[in-house]
Amino acid sequence: MEITRILGVLLVLVLWGPLDGLAQRATDFPVESPHFSALTAAEPYLENEDFELREEFWGGELSGEKGKAVRLQFFAGNTYRVILAAPLVAMKVGGELNLALVDPSGRRVAKASSKKGEGAVVMKHVAKKSGLYMVLMSIEPPRGAPRDASMPCVMYYGFE
Repeated sequence: MEITRILGVLLVLVLWGPLDGLAQRATDFPVESPHFSALTAAEPYLENEDFELREEFWGGELSGEKGKAVRLQFFAGNTYRVILAAPLVAMKVGGELNLALVDPSGRRVAKASSKKGEGAVVMKHVAKKSGLYMVLMSIEPPRGAPRDASMPCVMYYGFE
């Protein structure tokens, strides 16, 4: 069991890789970037000196037919915020972003959805136990877009 957890953490680190000199301001990215949407949503938390936005992030494509699951190590007592974002320009026509969090025992412990037309969603969770949590990401495509059309998305997370 312990080997599985270690391999899971290593897999996350290998697949994600750190950003060189994490830009923690939305203005460091073009407005049409999903990073702009994510970091705009993170701004209220970044103002809190106790909040630490992780340098690692997931970036890839989501569609109405294909979501994504990522494992993250959470520690008991910390408050986590997971941010899923897509380009605001594409979402303004009515798409919806969805996040769910599954704890190490397999129970869904949190979920959040963006309002239609918003470029990001923030999910908050206070970890009651330490372990590998599974973040489930999905998107409801904007009006008129085919369900199999993919959209660039990013997922950041941080804690305090």
